[in-house]
Amino acid sequence: MQRTALSFLASLVANAHIQFRDELPNSLKVPGTEAIGHDNAKGGGSRNVFGEAFQKHGFRWTKALCAEDSDGDNISNGHELGDPCCIWKLGHLPSRTWGISHPGDAHSSTADPLPVSCENWARDLVAEGDAKVDTQEIVKDHKTFKYNEQKGGYVEVIRLSKTRAVKDLKMSVAVLVCFMAILLVDGRWLLLNLWTKQHSIIFALGVLYIDLMSGLLHIVLDNPSNVDLPLLGPAAKGFQHHHRVPRWITTEPWLYYLSQHHPLHAGIMATCICSYRQRPLRIFLLHTGFLAEIMLACHRWAHTHPLDLPWIVSILGEARILLSVSMHSYHHATYDVNFSIFTGWSNPMLNCCVQILPPNSAAWLYIFFGACLAPSAVSMCIECSHRASPPSGRFEADSNHLREGTSSRTASLRSTAAVVQRRLASALFSTKMKVESAEAPTFQQASRSLAARQNAVENLEA
Repeated sequence: MQRTALSFLASLVANAHIQFRDELPNSLKVPGTEAIGHDNAKGGGSRNVFGEAFQKHGFRWTKALCAEDSDGDNISNGHELGDPCCIWKLGHLPSRTWGISHPGDAHSSTADPLPVSCENWARDLVAEGDAKVDTQEIVKDHKTFKYNEQKGGYVEVIRLSKTRAVKDLKMSVAVLVCFMAILLVDGRWLLLNLWTKQHSIIFALGVLYIDLMSGLLHIVLDNPSNVDLPLLGPAAKGFQHHHRVPRWITTEPWLYYLSQHHPLHAGIMATCICSYRQRPLRIFLLHTGFLAEIMLACHRWAHTHPLDLPWIVSILGEARILLSVSMHSYHHATYDVNFSIFTGWSNPMLNCCVQILPPNSAAWLYIFFGACLAPSAVSMCIECSHRASPPSGRFEADSNHLREGTSSRTASLRSTAAVVQRRLASALFSTKMKVESAEAPTFQQASRSLAARQNAVENLEA
């Protein structure tokens, strides 16, 4: 099974090297090349000696591959790529981020010395007093340390703040409450109209909107000028740290990772749940909230090793229904293309836009906030126009249908009343006839008796 999977990976198209760069330490920092496993510096074509070794080890960074000297320059692959002690793990910074050389080129060798002791690597670096180390982050025992001038040494960098986690959890609960409120009001309508044309259009617009918003958000967060903003600043720092360590997002807990967009989404949803007349907007935001979770998951899957992806994600990625690994990897090559992180359908349009308006322009921030408010603004404009003008179009047809329905029900009631009246009159007439027919013999007998009495009286008088 593994051999079949490796054969499939080996037969990928020429740009396949992009998918595996995250599997190697400092692969984006090797000078003069974008594909360290290929003879062609741009990627594609035949593999070099390091690429062959990388394939032999299953396209993964192993201790054996780290310890090898693929290009024969008497320097291990790990030392050339900044992992001299072979302790680098996916999602972490390498032990060294400077003095990087090409592990597949014998003419490219690092001049940085080997550490005195891998066990005390961080202490040895500080003891050396290297000026260029003071501004760098280093890794020891899979923990990240940064030099602190006030403390005169390296301190551990805590990536996952408990305070931030609690805050994001509160925002996640707020989003969940908004979801439940919408389902409480519109759940029955949603079930009855699940497969209707109107609901399908709303869902399709939600998919396109989230894909476009993911690209706009990515452009804004990649801008170094936005790291000091009150709301987007922390997210911008996280995205730009992600550029340095692409696989970092795959090591975070899923709940913490998915909750990063919840404050913004909770604010948008809270603007519309109070109006009963904005049902289409509420259904739209219900879908976009769910799709936003999938969008963040797609970004995480785009940095996952192809062999570790769920099979359904791999199929949808190959079909371009979800973001593929190869498509997103092009963004990490130049950082100015393929900003969408959901389906990638809006990438051609955004790639053309960034050619006109540079990604570091402040105008993208206003475009992003305008796009955030666009659904609510459109819904409010439609509602105001309906209040200011008489019903027309579909709403007029609905009114006419309502009036026609009322008239039809009135006529039906009148017809039923007439039928009941006729049946009641017939019943009364039948009852009268029966009474008369029952009384008729008694009247005749009384008449004959009276006549007999009269005859008897006459006979007596005679």
